[in-house]
Amino acid sequence: MVKKNDFSQHPFFEGQSHFQSNNFFTGKGTGVDDNGKRFFRRGDIKIVLLKLLQEQPRHGYELIKVLEERFKGLYSPSPGSVYPTLQMLEDQELVNIIKEGRKKVYHLTDDGQTYLEEHKNEDPFNSKMNMFENIDLNEMMVLRSEIQSLYHEFFLIGRLALENPKKKEQLEKLLEKTRKELSNIAKDDEENTDEQ
Repeated sequence: MVKKNDFSQHPFFEGQSHFQSNNFFTGKGTGVDDNGKRFFRRGDIKIVLLKLLQEQPRHGYELIKVLEERFKGLYSPSPGSVYPTLQMLEDQELVNIIKEGRKKVYHLTDDGQTYLEEHKNEDPFNSKMNMFENIDLNEMMVLRSEIQSLYHEFFLIGRLALENPKKKEQLEKLLEKTRKELSNIAKDDEENTDEQ
């Protein structure tokens, strides 16, 4: 049952929950995009964690924070993906644990170093980092704010459109035009990426 004034459940907004939960809007990356695709492919997090441990020993929470920082808040792995992976790496003897106070600090083993050398052509970390290399965090925050504001306006107009068939038709045309223009922008970006 839809609560009074809760229009997020209305068919007009079906599939639009990403506006509330998407990492671009919240600044907290979940590891899964709007299409359900993972930020890293299954198994890639293993290599990413090993590469971070190659830089220096770290505890689990620190690994999460380092990734969040390097990806400018757009991606933050969940503890539910990091800690089981660390346990698996320990089981495979690719890392070992040294207790420092109450923290478990993970260290890359010689086997872990060998594993990275054997998989040096698989570099999910750098390929993802390259996507964020030229992002200006301040510009991103301004853009995020502008998009949130625009979404809010669409939401308010959407409520009016539910009560007025003429406004609904106008809004549907605007949404279709906007969708096409956004698709063209994305297509241009993909073509430029392919050319490089």
